[in-house]
Amino acid sequence: MPVQTRSSTRKTHLSAAGLPPPPQPPNRHTPPGPRNPPRPRTKTPPSTSTSTRKPTSSTTTSTLQHHLRTTLTQTTSLRHTLSELTARLSSAEHNLALTKQHLRDATTQARESKRIICRYLELSMADIPPCKSLALPMDVYADESCGRLADAVREGEESVREMRG
Repeated sequence: MPVQTRSSTRKTHLSAAGLPPPPQPPNRHTPPGPRNPPRPRTKTPPSTSTSTRKPTSSTTTSTLQHHLRTTLTQTTSLRHTLSELTARLSSAEHNLALTKQHLRDATTQARESKRIICRYLELSMADIPPCKSLALPMDVYADESCGRLADAVREGEESVREMRG
């Protein structure tokens, strides 16, 4: 029959209560166990570490620095995008102004060419050469209202309106 010692009695009482036995000093003949013994399993509600712990000032500073860097990056990106859009808008406005000027010039040249041609036809000079001195193609002269250029102006105005939002 085993001899009942004080430590064996304590083991019996603790195991009866449902608690694990306390750690015993290691025997000289057995190697030491792990440095961090396993924690006893107790039923505790899951803790939300973010709500129970107060953030330290270094954590707060680190978080703020991260948000600041993110905001700075986004601001820089938005400025770059804004400058690109501004450049595109000014380019579109410049192209529109050039197209309008070209339309005015083409209309003026077409009217002048028509006037000259009509005057020559009135004088029965039908063998005049085509108007090669003008920089516009002949199909522009066939369209007195310069519809193609007017369409280009309308398209340019529409694209500028769309870019302006």
